[in-house]
Amino acid sequence: MTHLCIFCGSRVNSDEHVWPQWLRRLTETWPSEIRLMKATQLDKAGTPKTWEIDHPTIVTKVVCKTKCNGGWMSDLEKLTEPVLTRLIDGRQTILTIDQQIIIAQWMIKCAMVFDGMVKFDGVKTGTFYDKSDRFQFRDTLEPSAWTYIWLGHYAGPNLQFFTRSGTKSNRKSTPPFEHYIITMAFGRLVLQLLDLKFFDDQNREGVRIRPNGQWSLHTIELLSNGTRPIEWPPRLSFDDSHYTFDKFSDRFGRLI
Repeated sequence: MTHLCIFCGSRVNSDEHVWPQWLRRLTETWPSEIRLMKATQLDKAGTPKTWEIDHPTIVTKVVCKTKCNGGWMSDLEKLTEPVLTRLIDGRQTILTIDQQIIIAQWMIKCAMVFDGMVKFDGVKTGTFYDKSDRFQFRDTLEPSAWTYIWLGHYAGPNLQFFTRSGTKSNRKSTPPFEHYIITMAFGRLVLQLLDLKFFDDQNREGVRIRPNGQWSLHTIELLSNGTRPIEWPPRLSFDDSHYTFDKFSDRFGRLI
């Protein structure tokens, strides 16, 4: 069976590192006991699949080499590396509008690649993003109007890797919608993306994002304040007692 690139439709002929190689190089100096990556992914039925590896390497065959992996995706990684490295190391900084856009683009790319790895009956189909979503993102690198991205600061004591993603349908809501969430923690940096997709053209003005818990002081929402730079890190940090990664990744128990 010939597999086609999820972003352009060309023949797949390249290995794509879900977590880029610059991230692995960055963590190679960390003690082995804190380089454990924990990953959880939900299938269409909401059943979790969890696995662990001792370094942040996941390779998938869902993209082509020339147009995508060695083209716009490589260019995006080069822009992302210096921006995220400062956040992963926990250094104070100011995120410019351009840097916020770069992080948002990188998060969407990761979400689409991770979603594209999902297999059903042996075929990679994804659960949320379809062909038109991926092709449009490749052409524009623009998020949809219903894409939300937050950053948080992780205070340790362990510098572990996590990822949790999944798709849930809310067809009984008004308007009916589907949402995709991916949450990641690298070093001192926590990232979360929420993407919504609506099933019809009903009025969407009544949609309100209502995460469980009080997280506003622990996170910064990218591109939410117009054209202003943002100060990093947030006022409060995640920890291993109350404001944990697991609670944060599950905070959208009730969206509307």
